[in-house]
Order: sequence, then C-alpha cells, then structure tokens
Amino acid sequence: MSEKIKSIGAAIVSLVTAGIAIWWLALVANRLGLKPEVNAQGAVVLDEFQRAKDVLLVVLPLFSASLAYWVGSQGAEKAKKEAAGAAAKLQAVIDTSPKGILDEAKLKHPKAFPD
Repeated sequence: MSEKIKSIGAAIVSLVTAGIAIWWLALVANRLGLKPEVNAQGAVVLDEFQRAKDVLLVVLPLFSASLAYWVGSQGAEKAKKEAAGAAAKLQAVIDTSPKGILDEAKLKHPKAFPD
C-alpha cells in the first residue's frame, strides 16, 4: 500500500512540475522579442527575457528530477514484485525437494549462502 501511495504521489508531483515547466516555457516564448529597458546612461534596468530564462533554469531541472523519481519508483515496485515471486517459487522448490538438497546446494555454491 505504501509503495502505491508513493508511486501516485510521484506521478502527481511530476504532473504538477510538468505543468509549471510548460507554463514557464510559454512565458519565456512570449518574452522573446522584448528589448531590455535601459536607463539614460545606457545600463540595463530590466531584461524580462533574461529573468524568465533564469527561472526556467530552475524549473526544468526540477521537472526532470521529479520525472526521474517517478520512473525510478515504477521500476522499483516492479522489481520488488518479481523478487517476491522468485522467493515464493524458490520456497516451493525447496519444500518439494528431497531431504538434504539444501545442504548439497550450500556445499556446491557457498557464495550464494552467506552466513
């Protein structure tokens, strides 16, 4: 249950940050043609495009990090399910094997059974 909640939360955060990134890309695109405002001495007072671009440099990595976390959490959940299935199959094989087979396996493959 906890993994499912974590996965849903990661998906929601990814969607929210995707929305913010798309919205900010639109804001940057709207400011492409704006010229910077300069004062009487020729110094730049306000450059809206540069400011929007600077914020975008924060928003895009935030989105990519949330997306990477969401994709990673999906893979972890699948790996845990596969490991649980493999453990159940191994237990079934051990239960139906002749007596002493586990000791024989420990002798042949000691690295697989660390103590």
